[in-house]
Amino acid sequence: MDGIILVATVITLKHRQFLTGTATPAVVVGQHVDGVSCVYHDDVGAAAELARTLVERFPNGRFAFIGVRQDDRAAGAGRLQGFMGGLASRGIALEASCVARSDFTVEGGHEAARKLIEADDSITVIACATDTIAAGAIEAVQERYGKRPGEEGVPLVTGFGDNLLLRAVTGGIPTVHFAYRTSGERGAETLLDLMRSPDAVPMQTLLGYRLVGVG
Repeated sequence: MDGIILVATVITLKHRQFLTGTATPAVVVGQHVDGVSCVYHDDVGAAAELARTLVERFPNGRFAFIGVRQDDRAAGAGRLQGFMGGLASRGIALEASCVARSDFTVEGGHEAARKLIEADDSITVIACATDTIAAGAIEAVQERYGKRPGEEGVPLVTGFGDNLLLRAVTGGIPTVHFAYRTSGERGAETLLDLMRSPDAVPMQTLLGYRLVGVG
């Protein structure tokens, strides 16, 4: 093959060994990998800004987070780390009882949110690591309270990804917009550059983000 674009969730030791040892030009999209060309998103920074903005909106709020597997350094570890750091910068600790884990499904988000709100009815915001998880959390909140998330006395649900299908179905939720199309384009451009210059040093591109409907 002429080149590889790896759209990655989890980078294992075997992945790293292959990527740093192969003679085939390779680019990782979606994760930061030292010593390898990659295009990735500012998951930590985005989650931190999301948390700070939510605290400004709910200064006396109680915050919960539904994350994913922590060996996913971006959507898992990065977003949880950033959200906790953003709250901490405003003097708020994310309590262990308010952190839940889900897989990348609507069903997983529904189950995680259901358990959170059954255990603690004082939660103000449920921040979710992806929009898909948020879709399940929204269902759980509506079943519990009979109202839409964010209405008086009902937890607000936020996501990550600005999913177009979810936006069409719900009219949009508070979320973080990442330029996924741009990441694909940059990944392909980077690969083409590597194919033209195989001895070039690894190129690493950090893309920005935008909060949508949060403030």
